[in-house]
Amino acid sequence: MLDKGEVNSFITLIIAMILACPAQAAINQWFDWDGDGSMWLSDTEVEPHADLSGQNLWWASLADASLRHSYFVDTNLEFSTLARARLSQADFTDANLRGVNFSDADLTYVNLYGASLEFANVQGANLFHADLSDTNLANVRNWDDAMWLAAMYNENTIFPEGMNPEEYAMFNIEVPAPATALVFLSLSFFAPRRKNQSH
Repeated sequence: MLDKGEVNSFITLIIAMILACPAQAAINQWFDWDGDGSMWLSDTEVEPHADLSGQNLWWASLADASLRHSYFVDTNLEFSTLARARLSQADFTDANLRGVNFSDADLTYVNLYGASLEFANVQGANLFHADLSDTNLANVRNWDDAMWLAAMYNENTIFPEGMNPEEYAMFNIEVPAPATALVFLSLSFFAPRRKNQSH
C-alpha cells in the first residue's frame, strides 16, 4: 500500500511525463557532426504535413518518424537517418539527401525532383510512383534491394552504375521541347474555324 507521499510523487512523475511529451517533437541529431556539443536542430513538430523547407538538418535523427505529406523543399538532410520513416507524398524538391539512411522507408509518391541522393541507403525502401526527374542517384547504396515500380524519371536523372530503370518497371517522362509546343499552339491558332450556319 502506497502512502500519501508516494502517491503524490507518482502523480507528479506522471504529470511531468505528460508535459515532457511535446519536447519529443523537436528534431535532434544522432551524431554531433559539428562538435559543438549540441544535439538539437529544430523545434518543428515531427508530424504529417510538417513544413521543414529550407532548414539545415544535417545528421537529423528521424528514424520511424511519421512525416507523410510533409515539405522538405531545399532542405539539407545530409547524413540524416530516416530509416522506417513514413514519408508518402512528401516533397523533397531540390533537397540535399546525400548519405541519408532511407532503409525500409515508405517513399511512395514522393517528389524528389532535383534532389541529390548520392550515397543514400535505400535498402528495403518503397519508392513506388516516386518522381525522380532531375534526381541525382549516383552511388546510391542497396538500390537493387528497393522497390522502384512505376517511379518516374527523365533524361536528366542520374542513376547508380549498373542500374537499368526499365528492369525495375520505371517510366521515362519525355517532356516535349518548347519548339514542339509552339508548333501545336500555332497550328491551333491558325486552323480554319467553321462558321455557324443557319438553316
